[in-house]
Amino acid sequence: MMKQIKVKERHNHLLTQRLFYTLGAIVFYQLLMFIPIPGVNNEVLKSLNNNNGLFMISMFSGGNYTTFSVMTMGLTSFVTAQIIVQLLQANLSKRVTSWSKSGRTGRHKINQLTRFLTIIFSIFQGLAITYGLSVLSDFHFLLINSVWMYAYIVLVLTSGTFFATWLGDRITEKGLGNGIAVIIGVNIIFQTILQTSWKTIRQIKESGYLPYLIVFTLIFVFIIIWFNESELRIPVLYARRNNYAGSLSYMPIKIVTANIMPIIFASTIMAIPQVILMFWQKEWYQPWFRVIDTLFSWQSSFGIFNYSCLIILFTYLYSTIQVDPEKVAENFRKQEAFIPGVNPGHETEEYLRFLLNRLAFPDSIFLLILSIAPMVAFKNTGVQQLGISGSSLLIVLGILTEIIRQAKGLHTKKDFPPFLSSYYTFS
Repeated sequence: MMKQIKVKERHNHLLTQRLFYTLGAIVFYQLLMFIPIPGVNNEVLKSLNNNNGLFMISMFSGGNYTTFSVMTMGLTSFVTAQIIVQLLQANLSKRVTSWSKSGRTGRHKINQLTRFLTIIFSIFQGLAITYGLSVLSDFHFLLINSVWMYAYIVLVLTSGTFFATWLGDRITEKGLGNGIAVIIGVNIIFQTILQTSWKTIRQIKESGYLPYLIVFTLIFVFIIIWFNESELRIPVLYARRNNYAGSLSYMPIKIVTANIMPIIFASTIMAIPQVILMFWQKEWYQPWFRVIDTLFSWQSSFGIFNYSCLIILFTYLYSTIQVDPEKVAENFRKQEAFIPGVNPGHETEEYLRFLLNRLAFPDSIFLLILSIAPMVAFKNTGVQQLGISGSSLLIVLGILTEIIRQAKGLHTKKDFPPFLSSYYTFS
């Protein structure tokens, strides 16, 4: 009895440490966003507050373009690098695909490749943003327009991206939840729910749609929670283990297997052309400008259609990356486990791949409804600000659910086999 009390006290102490570490990291990150970079004129950014592409890319990357600070770019370059690397892992590059199957050594090489691409994208993005803002302000954005000043700004922005990535990794290791997702989720709360949402509510109140917005939001919250808690339980039997037989002997896979990543990836790809077009606003009358703006705008039917296609694509892609059927089948073989009615090895791999493809369809429909429905509603009501969108609600509630689940796990240690415990939750 005393041993159980001591174990519970140790778990409570660990939970408290992780909670305060996460809160401290979030507060420190948010404070850095309000510290401007010396040598720039932040008044220029006020004229860009209504730029939809700049708003979306900052919201889904943990950045902030209200103040030109070290954290302005956030995780944009890192997320872009992850998209490229994960596409390469999906049999687009034999070398990268082999790395993903090489255990710790392969993961180390993939992380190095991701960091290298992050550097390249950060340099290009930092230079493009700085030069673009200078052009829009007739070169009044920088107090000193020189090559060294541009190099200094790019270095600071790139350092901020790497610090955000490092801090996200530390939250994952020593805090609660996935660190990268926590940073993005907190950024959504501050930029969307605490700022933009009040503008949206005022606009909808003036149009008479406020009661519908409240009902709409409550329905979305219920659907999101229900889907996040839903899982497919695959029965698992062990050749030499009878003590885990019964209801506990299963491998749970969340219905929303891909989680929030397809929305983040699709939003990043949609936002980048919008940011680039911002630097050529004087060419708005050109046909090429209007075509690109229509294809990647959240206010146009073509843009919404392209956004939907990207979400579906990344849902199917990320589902197999999140739960690698080949790796799971290999772990089954090592643990002498098997699925009833399915032969071990290649047949188990194909069976899991079949299940993931079937789950990807309702998953993609679910993500589409949450992402597209608010856009269509706001488009028809004439409201310009996106406000509380379904995708932002999904990200915030998904992160909160994962943090709560991880906190509960520190209190009660379930008696799962070592293999199944690693698949108890997917985030």
